[in-house]
Amino acid sequence: MKRCLLKGVLPGLLVGCLFGMSGRAADDVWSRTAGGTFNWNELANWQSGAGFPDGAGQAAHITNDFSGTPTIQLRQAITVGALWIGDAVAAGGNFGPIIKNASGETFRLTFASGVPDVPARIVTGSSGTQTIRLEAPLSLGSPLLADLGGFDANNRPNLTFAALTELNGHRLVFTNGVLGQGQVTFATGGDFTGGGEVMNHSSSTINVDGKKSYAGRVVASSRATGSNAGTFTGTTGGFTNAEIVVNGYLTNGISQVGGQFQYGNRSGFTVNPGQRWTMRQVTLHGGSVNETGQSASNNGGNPTNDWQRGLEPVYSQVATVAVRSAYCYIGISADTATTAGTVVEAGALTRGPGATLYLNGPDGATKRFRAGNAPAFLKGAGGASGTQTQSVIPWIGAFISGNSANPQGFSTCDANGEFRSLADADYANNLTSGAGSNVSVSSLALTQSATVNALRLGYVGTPNIGAGRVLTVASGAVLFQQGARSVGTSGDAAAGTLDFGAAEGVVWVLGQNVNTIGAVITGSGGLTKTGTGELVLTGANTYGGASHVSGGALRVGDGAVSGRLGTGDVTVHTGASLRLSNGGALADGATLSVLRQGLFTGRVALDAGVAESVRYLFLGGQPMAAGTYGSGASAAANKSDTFFSGTGVLTVTGDARQLGCGTVVRIL
Repeated sequence: MKRCLLKGVLPGLLVGCLFGMSGRAADDVWSRTAGGTFNWNELANWQSGAGFPDGAGQAAHITNDFSGTPTIQLRQAITVGALWIGDAVAAGGNFGPIIKNASGETFRLTFASGVPDVPARIVTGSSGTQTIRLEAPLSLGSPLLADLGGFDANNRPNLTFAALTELNGHRLVFTNGVLGQGQVTFATGGDFTGGGEVMNHSSSTINVDGKKSYAGRVVASSRATGSNAGTFTGTTGGFTNAEIVVNGYLTNGISQVGGQFQYGNRSGFTVNPGQRWTMRQVTLHGGSVNETGQSASNNGGNPTNDWQRGLEPVYSQVATVAVRSAYCYIGISADTATTAGTVVEAGALTRGPGATLYLNGPDGATKRFRAGNAPAFLKGAGGASGTQTQSVIPWIGAFISGNSANPQGFSTCDANGEFRSLADADYANNLTSGAGSNVSVSSLALTQSATVNALRLGYVGTPNIGAGRVLTVASGAVLFQQGARSVGTSGDAAAGTLDFGAAEGVVWVLGQNVNTIGAVITGSGGLTKTGTGELVLTGANTYGGASHVSGGALRVGDGAVSGRLGTGDVTVHTGASLRLSNGGALADGATLSVLRQGLFTGRVALDAGVAESVRYLFLGGQPMAAGTYGSGASAAANKSDTFFSGTGVLTVTGDARQLGCGTVVRIL
């Protein structure tokens, strides 16, 4: 019998059929069904009675209907290419096998497929809620794919790693599983070594107990979410020395699709959990990191240390937080009734082109997030705290007074890099307050051109700037708080001009709102659309620089009034979409790049009848040849429903494969 892996699960990892994994003499099925302690290397414990699985590519099937918990001792070093394991029926009970060593023995269970670049496998069953424990040391001789079974909350076997795993430079990847259910535990003794990568591509969460010393890469790139749970969840610990990568995207505010690291659950602890973030680097590609904090137990009314007395914060340090691409999220909360709050301190914050971030919670007091270099990102006059002329960070939105699905204003920071949001009183209420002012207004009508630093819009009763009038936003920061509002009425000669000058224009559209800029956008610093809502552009825009769709949707044209982007290149980030409702929306000489990170991609929607042209095209980092492109429903010669939708056609006039090395994007 030949068993196959799921094709296409892991970008960059060859996934195919494992030939020879059954039919070999030593492939075998476990014969014992009762609980008790048994030896792997005893022939009587296997159905054939002629051998036991031990060799690269060999398969062990430990999938009986168990009547008790079987403990299987290795008794010697064992190698397998595939391990099917778990209570096959779970009738009358859930008895997950335990694989371990006998007392005093340290033998390893090695996973090796025997075929270069083909992963070995662990496959759990789908029945019951038993816990399968790997208590013997593990070693990888090839990549390892852990295929999680289950189909609902009552049928979701848990796989626990309770000993050191030597990765030897390979990937350990989790896939499948039940959405939002915790099916993997890295127990206190379950650490990793040997470089490589630990990747959660499954739908389930991985609970991390204790602080891991693993110094390789940990990648969160799944659909796993839940209450106080993420793709990886650390309440008492985390990967404190690893490089953390989080792939995903946000919808409807902060609803996470994809990767999330969740630290803490606010439950009471008698000991300060301390460092839980990695001390190295956290890289966000549209993913989330949520630091919930903990409450302090007062030890039954007899506190014995400052944590129990409520005098210490939960405190984590990280060398670098890299907001690399797309619309990302960091949440900071704390139980201030029983502790001194939560503090996360980054040595540096770095940003990739077009990347944006929502900081939810930091208030500079009890919920603190700071980055040593944050002041370098500030744009504005540098007014004192509490004034209307404070500098802002246009690509970071913030909310400080509690949990919110959307940022309510712009972020700023003090001289020490302590982040917080501008309060309502920190905005002037007219457009003539001066070029250094941050304003929040309901009327955009000007009798003469004006300049402000940042623009926040709630109710907009008068959207037109005025014919021949120019509203300059010096920092480039524009935030729509409500839907169905606009800057300039589409197709109206009085819409006016929105000028970003030399700044990068960063336009925020929140939740599922739809906002429009009908004014003509000018400037030289490009345009970045962020937030999870939809921005519609209906002006004949002339701005220079790159256009980035960081989150949500950017629509060019509304079906009745045509629009266009600026003169530069266009990038559609992971989870975001660019919708073209008319031709001529992109510059003919532009390069269009649609990004891919892990399991997620950006998308381009081409409305019916749209014929658009660009010079070069990159899809998921790969250079494309000249030709026509579109969805499977289009008349294009090159069809992809991964990157395109609608029936319109994109014509690419140049061959991006001829651009030397092109653009190299590593698919994480």
